[in-house]
Amino acid sequence: MGETYYKGTMYYEPEKRAQQALAAADIYTFRYYPQDRLLVVTDSTVENTGCKKFYDSMPDSLMKDMIMPEDYELCREMYERIDSGEKHVMANLRCKGQIGLMRVTITTTDWDEQGRPESAIGIIERPDEGVIAAELVRALSDDYHSIYYIDFDKNQVIPYRMSVEAEKVYGTYFRTYPAPEEAMKYFVMKSVMPEDRDEMNQLSEIGHLKQQLEESRIVIRDFRAAEGGRNAYCRMKMVNLSGNGELHRMIVGISDISREKIKELERFAYIDPVTGGDNYVRFKEKLAEKTEKGFIVSLDIHSFKVVNSICGTAKGDEILREIWKCIQKNLRENDLAAHINADHYIIYFETEDASFVSERLEMITIQLSKRSAELAVPQQIPYFGVSVWEPQKTIEQIYNEANIAQQEIKDRKDINHAFFSQEDASRIQQEKQMEDAFETSIKEHRFEVWYQPKYSPDSAMLVGAEALVRWRNSEGDLVPPGVFIPLFERNGMIRYLDEYVFRTVCLQQKAWMEEGRQMIPISVNLSRASLYFQSVVERYRMIAKEVGVDPVWVPIEITETAALDDKAIRQLADRFYEAGFPLHIDDFGAGYSSFATLNIMHFDTLKIDKSLIDYIGNYGGDRLLEHTIALAKELGMHVTAEGVENETQVAFLQKLHCDSIQGYYYSKPLPLEEFAKKIDN
Repeated sequence: MGETYYKGTMYYEPEKRAQQALAAADIYTFRYYPQDRLLVVTDSTVENTGCKKFYDSMPDSLMKDMIMPEDYELCREMYERIDSGEKHVMANLRCKGQIGLMRVTITTTDWDEQGRPESAIGIIERPDEGVIAAELVRALSDDYHSIYYIDFDKNQVIPYRMSVEAEKVYGTYFRTYPAPEEAMKYFVMKSVMPEDRDEMNQLSEIGHLKQQLEESRIVIRDFRAAEGGRNAYCRMKMVNLSGNGELHRMIVGISDISREKIKELERFAYIDPVTGGDNYVRFKEKLAEKTEKGFIVSLDIHSFKVVNSICGTAKGDEILREIWKCIQKNLRENDLAAHINADHYIIYFETEDASFVSERLEMITIQLSKRSAELAVPQQIPYFGVSVWEPQKTIEQIYNEANIAQQEIKDRKDINHAFFSQEDASRIQQEKQMEDAFETSIKEHRFEVWYQPKYSPDSAMLVGAEALVRWRNSEGDLVPPGVFIPLFERNGMIRYLDEYVFRTVCLQQKAWMEEGRQMIPISVNLSRASLYFQSVVERYRMIAKEVGVDPVWVPIEITETAALDDKAIRQLADRFYEAGFPLHIDDFGAGYSSFATLNIMHFDTLKIDKSLIDYIGNYGGDRLLEHTIALAKELGMHVTAEGVENETQVAFLQKLHCDSIQGYYYSKPLPLEEFAKKIDN
């Protein structure tokens, strides 16, 4: 067919080869959807830069993952300009890791009916050498007080910037453009402390330096220097401007990092700077001396950031000290506690009595609530995770267990502490493994589309099907949908899975069409998460158009609760209808049902939930079904009954002129090969 799946997106082979060709020239592409704040990166870009496939909440997620902090504002400005309607923007951005400086160009390609930008194409490429040099000087200028340009071909060092201290030490020496090897030796002799000179001389030996810079492009070394009559910690950063495994030109920056070194030493001290009590390092040392069992408690505060944003950081630090005082009041002689960072604390209770721990945590909660009121600040509500401490275990292991327990009750209102259980750990580990396997499973087609047939109760003929997703893990076993669907709904991955299933069904319908098989509609479920993105209608319409399938063959199913709860979703459903997609209202009767919904929205099919079908044979249930189906028919809707399992139910639904039946009476969900046989019959 000449087309392929590629990380959840269908690309034609020529397009894929074009991506690879561009990547060979250090040029990469991506697509940006302003209305959804979503960036989708091509696979060549992912493979060559190490970035992610998808970035939600743009541009913050991209900046956090890929952009150097000093270019955050420049990156944010780019996307704001596109969002506001500019057609074309370009900037040089410094990226993390080995990527370095890149030129990013974004061009808007599509607008909606209101003239708002709907999608844009981005190009990432390496700028020319002159721009790279200028940008490196700009980058070094932020943090380095002395900057030198070294041209090995011309055998000279050119000073770009020299600090006052450097001018005093070197005089006019560097103004003579000395040879690199001579200049490096002079620098080491004049500036580096004797105990560090051997290492710096070895580094600055030209052959050794070339080897290092040809391999990594950037070399950083810290050393001790004597500047202005005082000892200082300095950092030298050397950047190879040549590339291609050669060294012709280089920039060197020298910076005084004494302040950072002092801070680094302070981090290893025992006193927490905010509370004045023990820090985590001291806590671990004291705990290592314990020989009795006990409990480790992880303490966090709900929405502590609100304090800093409303009251300021000074008030925030005061609250942190008050939290510390409340903890201290509830410690006995052999108990321990420490402030880790932000609003995170750790406590050790030397006891084997879990009820004692619960009582102490309740006391901390009460005291902190009273203190919040006295200080007239937002209520500081703690939540705790607790794990059993045993001397043979590591503190990191037990603290991690306490954090796992804590996360389990973070969003609950009925309790504020939980004890770690092995079941919690196993489930969280399983969910983490599923999240990690998601993209690979999309790429390798481990998500399979199964089909549950729909039959006419009058003719017993196949009249349609519903697409259902199944996940076959790397061992070849099927993961129950009840395990992975709720997880992907919580973390937002479900929207990518929705689109994967939709595209798969479109491609399969196209294949059957070309084979001359009987065409029947195959409906596709759309999760609530997907419905919150305004561009979903256009994306699905474009997919159907690219594949060459009329939307009439891929109806969209929306749950009744989603249709009822949100006006924006109802409007989106109308847009699907206008784009030619038949709409099914799914799970009708599973929760609160509003018959008014049937009249105000463009639904073609009403799918009656199994919970109503199970009442067939009950007088009230029979009457409810009679009226529901009759009303749907009067409104011109097709009616499908879900979860039909026996002949009595089939006979009753046939009498009510139900159009189609879906359930185990006729067929369970089938893999593609088995379902294809049903079509042939």
